[in-house]
Amino acid sequence: MRLNQVLAGVTLTARRAPDLEISGICYDTREMSPGCLFVALPGYKTDGHRYIQQALKGGAAAVLCRTPPEGEGPWLVTPDPRAALAIVSANWFGHPARKLTLVGVTGTNGKTTTTCLIKDLLERVLGTKAGLIGTIENQIGSLRLPAHRTTPESYEVQQLLRQMADAGCTHVVMEVSSHALVQHRVEGLTFDVGVFTNLTQDHLDYHHTMEEYVQAKKNIFLHQSPEDRLILNFDNPGARSMASEAVCPVTWFSRKWQLDEGVYLRDEAIWLTNEQGSREVLPLDLIQLPGDHNIENYMAAIAAVDGIVPDKCVRAVALRFQGVEHRIEFVRELDGVRWYNDSIGTSPTRTTACLESFPQKVILIAGGYDKGVPFTQLGLEIVERVKTLVLTGDTAPAIRQAVEEAPGYGPHTPDIFMAGDLAGAVKEARAAAQMPHFSTASRKNSSTAVRTDMRIFSHMLMRILPQMRR
Repeated sequence: MRLNQVLAGVTLTARRAPDLEISGICYDTREMSPGCLFVALPGYKTDGHRYIQQALKGGAAAVLCRTPPEGEGPWLVTPDPRAALAIVSANWFGHPARKLTLVGVTGTNGKTTTTCLIKDLLERVLGTKAGLIGTIENQIGSLRLPAHRTTPESYEVQQLLRQMADAGCTHVVMEVSSHALVQHRVEGLTFDVGVFTNLTQDHLDYHHTMEEYVQAKKNIFLHQSPEDRLILNFDNPGARSMASEAVCPVTWFSRKWQLDEGVYLRDEAIWLTNEQGSREVLPLDLIQLPGDHNIENYMAAIAAVDGIVPDKCVRAVALRFQGVEHRIEFVRELDGVRWYNDSIGTSPTRTTACLESFPQKVILIAGGYDKGVPFTQLGLEIVERVKTLVLTGDTAPAIRQAVEEAPGYGPHTPDIFMAGDLAGAVKEARAAAQMPHFSTASRKNSSTAVRTDMRIFSHMLMRILPQMRR
C-alpha cells in the first residue's frame, strides 16, 4: 500500500517523506520489518521518539512522530501519534469494523463476565461466529488467541477485527478499558451497542483524579450515532449521571428498582419492559454464578441483546455458563476447604463483590500493586466478612491499616498475618483453615495495567494448591 493511502485522514503538520510503498505498520522496533511505517508513540513509561533513529537504521520507510527528529528524514509530524496510529491501522486493514456489529463494554467492574455472556448469547442464536476482545483472551468463534491487556493497541484491535471479519464473524464484543479510551486504541470505532456496567474508584494511579477517570469512560458513547444503543446501570450514580450526555437511546438495568422501562428484578427473576410490553426473561435460580454483581452482569447482557436473542436462549446459556477464569473460580477442595481464585479483583469494590458472594466468613489472601485507591471501605468489609486475613505484596501495609482503623475491628476480627510471597500466604491460609468446608477466597489487588502479573499470580496459585498433600 502507498504511504499516502495509509495516511488518509491523518492530520500532518510537517512532512519530509515522499509517497512510497510501505510493507506494514509498526510501533515497536523489536517487531519492525524493513519498509514499514514506524509510529513513535508517547508512552506511560517510555517514549517511542527515543527509538526513531533505531527504526530508521533498521530500514523503516518513514517515521510518523510528534516532534521532528534530527536529519533529513524520511519523517512525518502529527499532533497526536496515538490517534494517527488508529487511523493508519484502520486504513491498512481496510476498515474491517464497517462490516461488523460492535458491542463495547466498559465500567470499573464486570466487563469480562458481561462480554463473555454477550458473546455466548449471540453465537447461540446467530448461527455465525462472534468475536471477543478481552482481558483473559481474544476469541474468533472457538479459536482462542492470547491477550496481553484488556484492550490492545489500536493496530492490534484493527488486526483482530480484520481476522474476525475474514473468518465470518458478524458481531464483535469488546472490553474497553479507560486506558484504551484515552489512548485512542478504539479511535474511529463506533459501538452499535455501548454497555456501561458501573463506575467506582479505580486506576487513579494513571488518571490521577476521579474526574479524569469519569471523562475517560464517557468516550465509549460520545461518538455513537442516534441509531445506536447505550446500556446504563440505574443503580450506579456514576453511570446514571451520564444519561444526559447520551446521543442515542438509553436502556437502563437495575437490581434495586422495578423500572417502568428497562431490565429489572421482580419475583426472583430478571424482567424486561420495552415498547412491546413486560416479560420475565430469566429466573434467578437458573444463574450458576454466585453474587449480586453477577445478576447485574446478566442484566447488562440481556439489555444488550434485547431484540436479537430470544428469552429461551438466555435461559439455556444461563444453565451452562459457569463463569470465566480468575473470577471466583473454584480451584480445588483440600482437607475440607474449598479454594477459590478471584485474582481478577483489582479494586476494593471487586474484593467486596467477591466477599459478598459467600454466605459465611472466609479466609482471604489479599495484596498487590498500589493503584492509588483508598482501602477505607474495604477495611469495613473485611472486618465484617473475613475470618482470617493474609496479606502480601506492596499494598499489604495499607490494607492492614484500613482494617485496624475500621469500626468493629478488635482481636481476632479478623486475625491478620503477613506473608513475604504468595507461597507463604497460601501456607498461612491453609494453617488458618480449621473449620471443615470453610470457603477460602484467594485474591490479588493488582493493576489491570499489569495483567501479566495477575495471570502469574493465578497460575502460581493453580500450581501451589495441587502440590499440597492431604
